[in-house]
Amino acid sequence: MNPKTSFKTFNNEVHDILTENIGKTEIKIIKYNEESLKKEIFSECPEIKENEITWIKITYLAEDESLKKLIKCLNLNEHVLKNVLTLDYIPDIEDYKNYIYMKLIALNVKNKTRIERTQISIILGDNYVISIHPDNAEICAPVMNRLNVPEHHIRNKGADYLAYTLVDTILDSHIITFKELEGDLSKAAEDIMDEPSNKNFRLIHTYRTELDKIRYNILPLQQIINSMELTESPLINQSTNTFLKNFQSHVAQVITRIDTLSGRITEIRDIYNSSMSRRLDEIVRVLTVVTVLFAPGTFIVGIYGMNFQFIPELGYPLAYPLVLLINFVIIISLLIYFRRRNWI
Repeated sequence: MNPKTSFKTFNNEVHDILTENIGKTEIKIIKYNEESLKKEIFSECPEIKENEITWIKITYLAEDESLKKLIKCLNLNEHVLKNVLTLDYIPDIEDYKNYIYMKLIALNVKNKTRIERTQISIILGDNYVISIHPDNAEICAPVMNRLNVPEHHIRNKGADYLAYTLVDTILDSHIITFKELEGDLSKAAEDIMDEPSNKNFRLIHTYRTELDKIRYNILPLQQIINSMELTESPLINQSTNTFLKNFQSHVAQVITRIDTLSGRITEIRDIYNSSMSRRLDEIVRVLTVVTVLFAPGTFIVGIYGMNFQFIPELGYPLAYPLVLLINFVIIISLLIYFRRRNWI
């Protein structure tokens, strides 16, 4: 077996390893050329022909015999199987001379509160491409739709162009996700202006946490794209290599959107803090006005409530209504004064 040549090594901690079966591994084989397209279910080692491109789609990933059989019959390194089953969500690329292994992350907004990440592995070999993801994600559907059109130019191009199309579709999911997220953040900002509740604050905090995770997942893409452009692998034609330049601007756009959304979340959090401070100020103002209005009356009542034997006013018949009238006049006067000073 050929030793591998790694374009870039990322020393990152593995966050999650798939140890439970999430369904039986399903392997579909699509063989196509300019004239025909055939779909098969994997039963034995697929025959790779020079006059057609073979796309092997693997879903419902679990470490079973069918997956091991495919890895073995295509003479792939066992390290590839380990990478496929390890869900660390860190983009990577490795050149094994006879094939190139890529690991990318697709994004999708789930339940308007969480960004769902799907790890997709792509293996580009001589006249074949293998795509692997741990669920039946629809991320590959646009590529399949193109293949179903006989006149589409993808049908007369090589396996490297199929791999390029898959990567491009995955990167497109980032832009779509961020556009949807921008809309959700705008709605959250409006809700916070109307009602700065703890629920809205938790939502903003969730978005911030998810964006930090995405930034960690996306930043290695720049180095991966650079590695793809600089490679002199015979598996990537010069005509396809020109398309790779589009990925650089794509990744730069994704990172810019992440920074923009992070700034937007910071702005919304500032709006929330300002709204809460303004609401607290309103409450304190009301309580202060009430306290000031009743303070003179409390003072007067406190004087006449003392248990001295000689308080002359206590003997007057009109003392009680007079005290009430004085309190009422003081309250009205204070209200007029506060109103003129625009304090209420």
